[in-house]
Amino acid sequence: MQIPAELFDWIGPAFAARCLDWKASPIGALLTSNGISIAEVQTSLYDHPLGAEELSAPWEQALAAGEGGFLAFAVYCYLSAQTKWELSVEYDTITTFVTAVTSAATEYFAKCSPEESKLTAAALRLASTLTDCMAVENGLNCSCPVSMVDHADKVVEATNSIIEDLNSLQSGKTDFRPFLLQVASGQNLYFECMAAAARATLAWIERDPESERIVRDARTFLEKARVSPELSCDVYAGELKPHIISLGEIEARISSNKGELEISDGRMVYCYPFSWRPSGLDTFADRGSGSGASAGQITGSRASAGSRASAGQNPGLATGENVNIGASASDAPASTLAIVRSAFPDAQDIPLSEIWSSRLYSCVSVELPALTITTTAGETLTGHSAQIRFGVQGNHYIRIERDLSDCSMHHLNQAMRRASAEMGDEEIEDSSGNKYSRFIEYAQFQISNALEQLKTAESPGSAPTQPTGSPSQKEATYSSAATSSLSAGHTYIEIRDASVGEDHRMAGADEVTELGGSLFFQPLQPLASSLEEWVRRPDPEDLENLFGSAGFRGDLAVRTSDTTVFFMPGTPNWVCIGYSEMAEFAATAENLLLYWKHRLSRLKETAVEELRRAEFELAGHPTRYGNRQRVADLERTRARLQSVVSEVRSELGILHSSELCKPPAHRELLDRLYSTSSIQGAQADIDSLIDEVSALYERVESLVEIMEERRRTRYDMSLQGILAILTVTSVAGVISLLNSLFVEPNTPVLVFGRSVEIATLIALFIAVIGGWYVLARKIMKL
Repeated sequence: MQIPAELFDWIGPAFAARCLDWKASPIGALLTSNGISIAEVQTSLYDHPLGAEELSAPWEQALAAGEGGFLAFAVYCYLSAQTKWELSVEYDTITTFVTAVTSAATEYFAKCSPEESKLTAAALRLASTLTDCMAVENGLNCSCPVSMVDHADKVVEATNSIIEDLNSLQSGKTDFRPFLLQVASGQNLYFECMAAAARATLAWIERDPESERIVRDARTFLEKARVSPELSCDVYAGELKPHIISLGEIEARISSNKGELEISDGRMVYCYPFSWRPSGLDTFADRGSGSGASAGQITGSRASAGSRASAGQNPGLATGENVNIGASASDAPASTLAIVRSAFPDAQDIPLSEIWSSRLYSCVSVELPALTITTTAGETLTGHSAQIRFGVQGNHYIRIERDLSDCSMHHLNQAMRRASAEMGDEEIEDSSGNKYSRFIEYAQFQISNALEQLKTAESPGSAPTQPTGSPSQKEATYSSAATSSLSAGHTYIEIRDASVGEDHRMAGADEVTELGGSLFFQPLQPLASSLEEWVRRPDPEDLENLFGSAGFRGDLAVRTSDTTVFFMPGTPNWVCIGYSEMAEFAATAENLLLYWKHRLSRLKETAVEELRRAEFELAGHPTRYGNRQRVADLERTRARLQSVVSEVRSELGILHSSELCKPPAHRELLDRLYSTSSIQGAQADIDSLIDEVSALYERVESLVEIMEERRRTRYDMSLQGILAILTVTSVAGVISLLNSLFVEPNTPVLVFGRSVEIATLIALFIAVIGGWYVLARKIMKL
């Protein structure tokens, strides 16, 4: 293989920046022109992992391409893996690929020249270090400096060995040695910096007396490395800047002598919401009659199946007429919680505080096995209780709770990150022995299982679908009656006591805001770019205390898109319970609106398609479907439009009802929690959808009237024609018969002839009537 000089001009000066273009790069063109198939490499990275045997073919092709082909393909594989890592956090996929590529190459090393064999081995060893490189990043996303130090040291040790081996070889322009040295040297220095930054951060977390000096020295080392020749053409140089800034912020916090905040008493709740409603649920059943209704009970009657709204009633103005579409008259009255209790016999009513109206809101819970977490630092965290909570309105959620005691800001940051889908992989195990990598995977698995059980309870005759695969592999699947927004969980933090400094003096709201506001009162970043990066987030400006008149002086309530924090140092426990219930209700209400929005969107799409077909037929394109059936379908569509819109309006009314929370101060607090969430935006979308559905309702109604009028017109015209024919034939026949009976002679022969004539006339009459009947039937279908 003849390796062109321009390849090194492309790959040498800025390999990391250019590796993203490897598909269209000179090295890709070089391999393709020499008959080396790279489809297996792409498949193993982007479609599904391939084993060593499946990756043997391209190695054989690379070896057959001539001197340099084997080495070029090794470099290509390294660049492919590096590019995949730059674009994603699919660590397992990349590790599987690198392992398979390296294993497949082993048997071919002896078949190429010693120099090429050594350089190829160095390229593959560099690719293998990516496993520890990615583990460093995983530790970063777990906010774990211990894990970062461990894996960064392994990368440094491996690259030192690679650099030593490369330096022992003679230099040559076409042997990729300069490029491999550049890569190894840059990687070595960058991960030295990672280890230094992690050690310095750990010194601050552990309150080392020398922490200020250690942090300052680490920051100086990173600043010099960023402008060094080894990183001058590498994206790693840019990735050092966030670490430098974080270390500077930490150094400033240490030198300020303000002390660090610690949560002495509190708790954290992770909420992963999903929504589900039974397909045959009575949409407007009376929710009880006050105190007589038990928790979760819905009383009332179901309207008869097939009933529909009266013609001309706009669904946007519907006042609650119950329309049950798609259920048979024999369906038993059902409620969300009734089916939940059927699916989960161990479900228990939750004794909610008295701030709620029990006829408008109640819920039940199902206990799940407790969870234990083993962090990337090897620390074991216990005390995570788990539940599934089912709300009467369809607002359900997986709930994970843990107490906060003597919790530093570092550990609180770690705990808050666990709610995110971008949290690094840890080991989460329940008391039944099931293992998961992240809380969100655990929530997906539990939601999927719950929906399968609910589906079976709702339709007892159907066979249940058992979950397949390991919990970490199982994807959550949702029926048409369910929605979920599991891009992240919502975290509720309740702080009842906090202290500052080594003397643990009691912290007030101002100190909580100053020392913890950049963590508490800002949304979490999806992926971390530095350790403890919350220290470089700006303090929130114009902080709104959502408690208003509901809290005491010194209490603080703040909500972001993914967190709710209540600081209540002087609030008794029984008051805190009510506040936490409202925080969790607001977190689940967001997903409930997404569910209604999803229902309205699907309804609109179905109605638009039904209208399109009907208008197509009216435009002069008749089908075999039949006018009568088309009108019946439109009638059902019209009834469904009114039913669903009325239901959504009713449910929205409950969310904003003054009776939902009986004390006015609590009702105001719930509204303020709504105002800082996505509820208002979702409700605006729903209102827009309701307007669109209402316009569709009017179009359907107008179309039904047109089709009915056209059917009646055709029927009348056809009937008049038939009657005219009958009138003519009947009069002529009667006159002929009378003339034969009473005017002509009454002889036996004539009598027989008249009898035949009468029979013929009767048969003709029956045939005409029969033809009219058949024709009328067809007309009715037009």
